[in-house]
Amino acid sequence: MLERQGISVKVIDNNEDHCQQMAGKLKKGMVLCGDGTDMDLLTHEGVSEADTVICTTKDERLNLMMALLARHLGAGQTMVRVTRTEYISLMQQVGIDIVLSTRLLAAGEVLGFVRSGSVVSVSLLEGARVQAIEIVLTEGSKAVGLPLMKADIPRSCLVGAYVRNGHVYIPDGHSVLSSGDSVILIVEADHAQSVISYFKGRD
Repeated sequence: MLERQGISVKVIDNNEDHCQQMAGKLKKGMVLCGDGTDMDLLTHEGVSEADTVICTTKDERLNLMMALLARHLGAGQTMVRVTRTEYISLMQQVGIDIVLSTRLLAAGEVLGFVRSGSVVSVSLLEGARVQAIEIVLTEGSKAVGLPLMKADIPRSCLVGAYVRNGHVYIPDGHSVLSSGDSVILIVEADHAQSVISYFKGRD
């Protein structure tokens, strides 16, 4: 993907199988089988001239170490992958420019599924098993105009609240949602896309 955008790519990995796989995917990029914490290797390969160094191993502490080394050697900016969201603020405090959370990226995939601007935000709850999604309803939404008890709302979804004209309401089965309402949904993560499709209506 980076190569298609005209970005020069250089990959360092200490796993020979991974290196062979990456070498088969890159057309112009370079793949080096080595240790990403080896300062001599990083210096020799010109890390000081890199616009961005991306560290994406499964070990968050190793990612942090490599990013700090790259920054020390003069890299432009550093990007680190984490799985535990509590590490995000720590890494930002020590100078990491961009922190990629796999949990938050999952939310990004949900947002990418939505082609209209009706989804306002996605938050992850309880270790990413549940998501809180805020959607602004449009006329095309199947949830508009019917009491909630009669609407065919997916069972994996709970309507937690809705905002209308600046006022927040906690709905019950008799509540009727209207176009323009901002609705807060609590959704099982595995069913998020189908719930979004139901509530966002026609594009």
